Amino acid sequence: MFGGLSFLVVGCVLLFLAIILFFMADKTELVEEGNLPVLIDWSFLLLVIAIFCLLSEFFSFATVFFVMTILTGLFYIIYHLYRKSKQTDIEELSLWHLVDYFKGFFWIFLIIFVIRSFIVDLSIIPSSSMRPGLVVGDFVLINKYNYGIKIPISNKTLITNNPVARGDIIVFNFPLNRKIQYVKRVIGVPGDKIEFRDKNLIINGQEISKKLLGIGEYLENSYNVATPYTIKVQEFHQKIDTTEFNIYEIPNRPTLDGDNVKPENPCIIESNNGIVCEVPKGKYFVLGDNRDNSEDGRYWGFVDELDIQGKAFFVWMNFKEPKRIGTKIK
Repeated sequence: MFGGLSFLVVGCVLLFLAIILFFMADKTELVEEGNLPVLIDWSFLLLVIAIFCLLSEFFSFATVFFVMTILTGLFYIIYHLYRKSKQTDIEELSLWHLVDYFKGFFWIFLIIFVIRSFIVDLSIIPSSSMRPGLVVGDFVLINKYNYGIKIPISNKTLITNNPVARGDIIVFNFPLNRKIQYVKRVIGVPGDKIEFRDKNLIINGQEISKKLLGIGEYLENSYNVATPYTIKVQEFHQKIDTTEFNIYEIPNRPTLDGDNVKPENPCIIESNNGIVCEVPKGKYFVLGDNRDNSEDGRYWGFVDELDIQGKAFFVWMNFKEPKRIGTKIK
């Protein structure tokens, strides 16, 4: 999204501009030593970006980078097989120059695809659901190999590394719309029984204690909030297994907003104050640290292992709050 505009709108606008620039350009101007006329150069660049945006409207970024790598790779092969040896210093503009331009992006897309698939990826925090640890505007790094080496796109594990553990903050494809990524904390792993009643968390029959740290407030400035406003909260310290972290609770809000529970949720909804979930094999139960302001497993159920993209570990940028840069995620 760009300032509230969809990728489809941006892609169509860029495609329109690319066509306009191409028709405005002087196609009789000769291409010297591979240097395209300025308007042609810009039209080709806008075309590449437009294709990327249009694909992003319908597919995940992982799929888009894969498709763009294959597309530019084909142009790269075609160019080197049929064109490179015939190229001269001065030429008339032809379709081969479009092929030449596209193949120039092959290594860029390939390197980005490999890095994002196997080493590290990026995500952004668009809401307040993970406060106080993560805030709106945090750009986080995702460790792609922490849980093992996975096959791109299908996300099936080739080589297992660390298991997904309770307390981990994971990045995953939202089960109800896999083009969207969510960031939440793992509360339940396969085989666990999770109970959440009156804002008290119980895992396998053991209540997870919480220590009140104080009362405060934060500015609710999630991307979907038109006019930011202040919310008063209670801050607690909590520990799950070996992971310690802080959570927010909002007084006078229920444990669960029953009206927002999705039909797909397989958990047992007892009331606005209670939910019981038994985590099946290959699934995980997650919650937001801002317990009363998070759309999480209470509302839509479980995260499939195949939807987990990696473990969030570092805040590398926040344009609104630069002091957040370098924050380790725990």
